[in-house]
Amino acid sequence: MDARGGTETERAKAALISAGIVFAALVFYFFRWDSPAELARAVDHGESLFLDFERYYYPVGEKLLTDPTPPRGYLYSAFFALVLTLFACGSLPVALWLWGLFQSLLVVATLAIPARHLSSLSASAFYLYVALAMTSFPYLHNFVWGQVSVLLFATVLAALYLYRAGRKDVSSIILALGASVKLYTVVLLVYFVLKREWRYLGVFVVVFFSATLLLPVAVLGANETISFYRDIGAVLRDAQTIFLRDVNSQSFVSVAYRGLRHSMSPEQVVYLRAGGLAVFATSCFAVWRLVESRARDDTLWSFALILLSMPFVVGSSWPHYFVYLPYVQAFFVADLLGKGSSPRRTTVFLLVLLPSILMGSSLFFLKIGQWYEYSSGNYLFVSNALLLLYAWTKTLRPRPTAPTLPPQG
Repeated sequence: MDARGGTETERAKAALISAGIVFAALVFYFFRWDSPAELARAVDHGESLFLDFERYYYPVGEKLLTDPTPPRGYLYSAFFALVLTLFACGSLPVALWLWGLFQSLLVVATLAIPARHLSSLSASAFYLYVALAMTSFPYLHNFVWGQVSVLLFATVLAALYLYRAGRKDVSSIILALGASVKLYTVVLLVYFVLKREWRYLGVFVVVFFSATLLLPVAVLGANETISFYRDIGAVLRDAQTIFLRDVNSQSFVSVAYRGLRHSMSPEQVVYLRAGGLAVFATSCFAVWRLVESRARDDTLWSFALILLSMPFVVGSSWPHYFVYLPYVQAFFVADLLGKGSSPRRTTVFLLVLLPSILMGSSLFFLKIGQWYEYSSGNYLFVSNALLLLYAWTKTLRPRPTAPTLPPQG
C-alpha cells in the first residue's frame, strides 16, 4: 500500500473510531434522560431545549426588519440579529429543528478542525479530545440552552489553524465574524498585537465594523442601529449585578464574591476586578515571551493562555463559555505525556490535568447530581484555573542562559 493509501486508511480508521465515541456518548445521554425537557431541567433551570433561542434569538430574527428593538435579555450584535432572520423565516417549531441541526454541525466542526494537528501529536490525543468534548458539561450546557459558545469556539479554532497554515486573511475574517456575534473573543487580538501582525489586525477591524455597524445601518437604518445598541448597553449595565450574584457565573469576580458570602461593597468589588486583570496581564506577559522567543507552537500556546484567562475578565462566564476546555485538556495531556512517562509527569497529570478533566465532565456533574450544587461548587472555574497554572509553568519558566566563558588571555 502506498503512502497516500496508508494516510487515507488511517483517516478512515480515525473517523470510524471518532464516530463510535460520539455514538456511544449520544446513546448514554439518550438513556440517561427520558425527554428533552428532563435534560433541560437536569442541566439548568430551563424547562425545555433551546430556551435562549426561543426567548431571544427567534423573536429578534422574526421582528427585526419591522421592529428593530431587541427583546430584553438579547445581548448580541445587530449583525447576529440579521443572521437570525434566516432562521426565523418559518414557524418556531421548524426554526428549533434547524437550530438543533446547526448546533450539531458546529459540534462536528469543533471536532474536525483540530483533528489533523491532534492526531499528529498522537492518535490517542485526538480520541481523547473527542471523548472529552462529547462528555463535556460546557458542551452539554451550550446545547441545552441553544447558545452560541460552540459557534464562537468553532470560529476561534478555524482562525487558529488557518493562521498556522499561512492563510492569515481568511483567519482574520473568520475571527472577526465570530467576534461580531459576541464580543469577548476579541481578546485574542492580544496575540496579533504582540506579534505585530498589522495586516491581520487591519483586516479584522474592517470586517468587524462592516459586520457590526455598516451592514446593520444599511439594512435597518442609522438611527435604528444606534437605538439597537443603546438598548443592549442599558441591559448590560443592569446585568452586572446579576453576573456578580448568579451561581452559574464562573468568572473569577463572581466566584470570589460568592466565596466571601456576598459581603463586599460595590467599591470593594473593584479590587476583585483588578485581581482578574492582573491574572490576564500575567498571561499576556507569557504570550509576549512566547512571541519574542519565537517559540515553537507559540500560536497554540498563546490562544490557550488567552482563552484560559477570559474567566478572569469576562463578567458573565456562564458554564457554556468553557467549551474550549476539552481541546486545551487534550492538547496539554499530549504535551505532558507525548514524550513518555516519568514520575514527575505522572504527578502533574494526576494532580493537575486529571482533576481538570474530571471537574469539567458531564459524568462528574451527574455524580454531583444537581446543577445548583455543581455551579456553586465552582468546578468549571477550578478546572480552568488548573489548566492556566499548567500553561503558566510551561511559558513563564526562566529561560536558560548561556554559560559565561572565562576571559581569554
